[in-house]
Amino acid sequence: MEWFENIWDKLMINDPITTVLTLVMWITFIAFVNKVMMAIIRKRNVKLNAFQLRTKKTIYIFLFLCVMLFQFKASKDIVTALLASTGILAVIIGLACQELASDLIAGMFIIVNKPFSVGELIYIQSENIKGTVMDISIRQTVIKTLTNTLLIVPNRTMNTSIIENLSRTESFALTPLLFSIAYNDDIDLACSIIKQQILDHPLHLVDREKDTRVVVSNWLDSGIELKAFIYTATSGDGIEMSYDLRRSVKLAFDQQGITIPYPTITLSK
Repeated sequence: MEWFENIWDKLMINDPITTVLTLVMWITFIAFVNKVMMAIIRKRNVKLNAFQLRTKKTIYIFLFLCVMLFQFKASKDIVTALLASTGILAVIIGLACQELASDLIAGMFIIVNKPFSVGELIYIQSENIKGTVMDISIRQTVIKTLTNTLLIVPNRTMNTSIIENLSRTESFALTPLLFSIAYNDDIDLACSIIKQQILDHPLHLVDREKDTRVVVSNWLDSGIELKAFIYTATSGDGIEMSYDLRRSVKLAFDQQGITIPYPTITLSK
């Protein structure tokens, strides 16, 4: 066995037992990390696409090959230089592509945490953007606005902004709606007309009839502001219902002689 020991000593850094234990330890560690990551992904109900699965597999193979090459005397210096150059290259790329890196990291957080999903209606307060999520990629999120335009928003913006998910409500969505009447109009009559129009609308939740109310919310320069509260199943239904109510309430006001005031300017000599 001396010839084997001589060849082993010339090629390998450690003795056979230490080499085997090192490989087993690293294989176990990589398998453990993979198991933990997959458990987190399954718990978050995240589905990895083909590109993400290939990337994960490539990283594991690269780490295993580095561990293997580190056991050889001839390749230790090469691997060390390779890892060092890879680290330097990563720093250069990171400095040159900070925004891209921010988008990629933010995209991973969005995919894993799932603050919103495709098909949900969201509102980005800082950007004043409201629309339906059409696509979520690793770098950007595509939103279809209420005016039927597509917006491509970088994931770093999505990750740092306050986002209101209008599709995830407990059991209902509450939408406020404002009306104005003149100071000499009958407030009680106007409130009853608005409330009746709300209750007659098919999108209004029947079990929220007792909670439906119309209140005086403000005194304006030209009239009295009334605020109505609309209860619907989703925020999208609330928006659609508000469109219908503006028309039906105006027609009902006209029939009852209630006016909707507007600012006027009187010029005198």
